[in-house]
Amino acid sequence: MLNTSPFPSRHVAAAMRAVAVVVFTQTFSVHAAVVDPQLTISVRAYTAFDRTEVDFPAAQGQVESAFRSTGIAVEWLDCHGTPAPAHCQSPPQADEVVVRIVTAAESSKGPFVPLGVSLVDPRTRTGCYATVYIDRVLALAQRVDIDAGPMLGRAIAHEIGHVLLGTAGHAEAGLMRKIWSPTELRQNNSDDWIFLRQEAAAIREAVAMRLARRSLR
Repeated sequence: MLNTSPFPSRHVAAAMRAVAVVVFTQTFSVHAAVVDPQLTISVRAYTAFDRTEVDFPAAQGQVESAFRSTGIAVEWLDCHGTPAPAHCQSPPQADEVVVRIVTAAESSKGPFVPLGVSLVDPRTRTGCYATVYIDRVLALAQRVDIDAGPMLGRAIAHEIGHVLLGTAGHAEAGLMRKIWSPTELRQNNSDDWIFLRQEAAAIREAVAMRLARRSLR
């Protein structure tokens, strides 16, 4: 889960069903990596909103860029529409992550506005479901006066990061930090929107394990 706030904040850690704190003593960034075609994660995108409201291809491109820096390729499975395509109606495979982009069921109160949430089992460090709230992304983008497409992509990549890392914890810096301030959103520094080196290594290992599990079936 990630939050945005009108005020700069220190690192805060929160979890679904458990509290997990992740502290990185070294925050080296990963700007570029060679994508291994054997390491591909499939993303099922269930989009329950009017796609004319946001540049969805730009959001997808932002997700792909974030994971490209870790050496991972992203394959999109478009599950938009009713009824959903046939490949979206079966249980997800081991190498698939399900992302729902929906309107939040209730308004968020307080200084922190969660843009999404991921379902992760903190004991087994596994999961495959993530949700991003499109109405909150659009509202924040309008308030901060930035393009909603890339911001949506960063929110999606953040939640997929939780799923692949198997934790609800957050880093002190980079894409997986908990607080995204308006200042950071406007400045758009590249280091703020990539995975840290330790995270990239863990994500590659997680994707490799998921692919191995699928091949055993």
